Amino acid sequence: MLAGKRPFEGQTDHHVIVGILEQDPPPFHAGAGIPPEVVSILDKCLEKRRERRYSNAGDLLDDLRAVRRVLNLSSASRRTLLPLPRY
Repeated sequence: MLAGKRPFEGQTDHHVIVGILEQDPPPFHAGAGIPPEVVSILDKCLEKRRERRYSNAGDLLDDLRAVRRVLNLSSASRRTLLPLPRY
């Protein structure tokens, strides 16, 4: 949703699943308005190798909170980094 498009396309659900399992998602473009700290978190979440992904949700939450502090966003903020695309 952050990129405004689906990372994997295919003629059938099977093609999409194969793409998810075997291909890296396309990189986010610098001009997409996504802060580099958020891109780093997304890259780690989407990493194919298990040992390079977050080992638990708590670690992911810690990084998300750190990014919120860096970007100076309050937890009550309704500001979004990008408008949500409609699928």
